[in-house]
Amino acid sequence: MMTVESFFELFLEELKSNKDLWSYYKFHTDLNSFEFRKAYFCQRLEYIANHIKKPGSHTWDLGAAMVLQLCF
Repeated sequence: MMTVESFFELFLEELKSNKDLWSYYKFHTDLNSFEFRKAYFCQRLEYIANHIKKPGSHTWDLGAAMVLQLCF
């Protein structure tokens, strides 16, 4: 199963190749706030991992729009 940290690293790689998402996630637009944004993003994923569990599930489809637009 994927960890939050490994997911975040893969997510950053994806963002590097898709600059259209930079204005939404803002990880690359202001390096001074990177650690804060990373902590908040990972905290949200940890909350989901700890509170939403379906037996036997391995993939999360986290939706679209204002929700995370990814699979974790």
